[in-house]
Amino acid sequence: MKAYSTDLRERAVASVESGECNIPQAARRYQVSEPSAERWLAKYRKAGNCAPLPHAGGPARKLATAQAAIRAAVKAQLDATLEE
Repeated sequence: MKAYSTDLRERAVASVESGECNIPQAARRYQVSEPSAERWLAKYRKAGNCAPLPHAGGPARKLATAQAAIRAAVKAQLDATLEE
């Protein structure tokens, strides 16, 4: 699932910080969950921003150790089948 945009996060936090609404109202207004709005507000108050963290990268590739050998074999014989 993609992270919510920084713009949406900032608008939700700004509406709570300005006193315009409380967290449950902001969550309904911006159609996000209350725990998400609470986390964004806590992060904003602690770090000064509510931007999402960068992508962690996902699981490691299973054939990473053999990648060079596989590429060399494919380059040597471009039309080889899997059985070959």
